[in-house]
Amino acid sequence: MPKKISQHKTLTKEHLLLPGAFQMTYPFPFSEQLVWNALTDGETWTKWLPITEVIWTSPKPFGEGTTRTVKIENDTLEEIFIGWEKNKELTFFFNRSSLPIRGFIESYTLTPTQNGCELTWSVYIEANPIILPLLKFMMKRNGKKGFPKLSSYIGDNRDKFL
Repeated sequence: MPKKISQHKTLTKEHLLLPGAFQMTYPFPFSEQLVWNALTDGETWTKWLPITEVIWTSPKPFGEGTTRTVKIENDTLEEIFIGWEKNKELTFFFNRSSLPIRGFIESYTLTPTQNGCELTWSVYIEANPIILPLLKFMMKRNGKKGFPKLSSYIGDNRDKFL
């Protein structure tokens, strides 16, 4: 049975600079273009995170203002992209979701390196202080487990992302 979806607070990129936000970096042995193409492919998210479906709800071409709906088992997340710079930055916040939060924003920034690129993942969550540590722990765990899976998936499916 689907859970109730609630409106969340509109968050901005400035929230990613507040105390309580966290970042994680991961080196990829691929160009920014390959990683970008993977991050903007809905199906790919189901390969490296516990996401079951990604539905783009805006027509192409995608950019700032693009929307998508993400399913994670019985939870639904409705996202709005507020940062979209090809091969460089992807930032979105949860407009509405069935999660027990007040606000959520995350950003993926790609920086070229000698051996490929580095992804910087930034997250800020507003939630009840009792559950906030658990939510942060789960997000960090998803990143630590997920980024190596994403790297392997890109390597195994390189032609898909050229």
